[in-house]
Amino acid sequence: MQGGSFFKNSHPFGAWSEIKVKVLSYAVQDMDFSSHPYAEYRIEITKGNNKWFVHKRYNQLLAFHKWIVRNHMVDTKILPPFPEAPLFDKVLKEYEEVAEERKFLIEGYLEYLINVDEVYNSRPAQVFYEFGNLIAPENRKNVLVALPSQAFELAQVSIVWKVLTALGNNVVFATENGKKAQHEEVQYEPGNGIPEAKRFYFDLLKEQSFKEPISFKEITPGSFSGVVLVGGFIPSAIVDYLDSPKLQSKVRKFWNIGVPVGAISHGILVLCRAKDKEAGRSLIWKSNSTSLQKYVEKTTRVKNILSPEKCLLTYSEDEVRLALSDPAVQYFPGPTTILQDSLFDSSSAFVCTDGKYVSARGTTDSYTFAKKFADLVYHYQPS
Repeated sequence: MQGGSFFKNSHPFGAWSEIKVKVLSYAVQDMDFSSHPYAEYRIEITKGNNKWFVHKRYNQLLAFHKWIVRNHMVDTKILPPFPEAPLFDKVLKEYEEVAEERKFLIEGYLEYLINVDEVYNSRPAQVFYEFGNLIAPENRKNVLVALPSQAFELAQVSIVWKVLTALGNNVVFATENGKKAQHEEVQYEPGNGIPEAKRFYFDLLKEQSFKEPISFKEITPGSFSGVVLVGGFIPSAIVDYLDSPKLQSKVRKFWNIGVPVGAISHGILVLCRAKDKEAGRSLIWKSNSTSLQKYVEKTTRVKNILSPEKCLLTYSEDEVRLALSDPAVQYFPGPTTILQDSLFDSSSAFVCTDGKYVSARGTTDSYTFAKKFADLVYHYQPS
């Protein structure tokens, strides 16, 4: 096991010191709108005087393990054994001994890895272990997430919120009128490709800032270290959000004072429509950007996933291209893949970063977008 000589006191989560991990409980949950239960572990993490708890599904632990092996972060010859998949064909009570053994294996595995320099210093591991709990509330940076009043994209919002808070940021939500944003439960039907987002979603519902957002009028750009603009599940339902004069005014101020701006899917259209008052051009006129791809919106319409009245009058890609000075040079559509990224795998994702602006195509890029944006927030220093 390696020590922490690599780290300095300026490390965002403090100088290295030994970290203890304890798996407190193991349970079978059934929260996936399906008949397939899954194992979830309640884990206690202790570093010095700090103690916090995380909940991890078995498939999240398995993804972490595969990432460790794939990136050769630890010599497999000395890597502790990873437990086999849980067994669900009988009542869990009959497997008490197996479950207890698996619990200790996970405990030893997680504790060993987080005390390895390279793992401790990696962004995915910091999110996975939720190291943001090491940052005192008064030292956390504030990030604004602007939401449509209805039909916002749940997966985008819950993943961005989870990554930002796991890294120690304070997320503040805002809507047009300061009332809780409404959403579509159908977004979490089986097959959306992001099973852990269900857990994030339930955690998000408990957040006071989500239940009681501020209004766009109340936003004070100088109080934040970043702003995120998200998309919507039903595009036509978020037109008021895209065209909100109050939101556009605040976004212009964010942009002009150099606060990091992250936009994903339809959220990029807010930047297209928030014209610079002097030049009369979009805020991203001179920036590189991506967007929700035209073929994705066309496919959605052709397959009647969204009826015509639920679609925007224009395609996002067309509008973003028109908002750029030289789209042939500045516009980056990304590969034609629609596979979901994950905390530990960004191979299918496409995110465009230009200075303090980061854009992403859509939900399939949510994890990668959130991690890139979190990096901008971390390095941001008000002028």
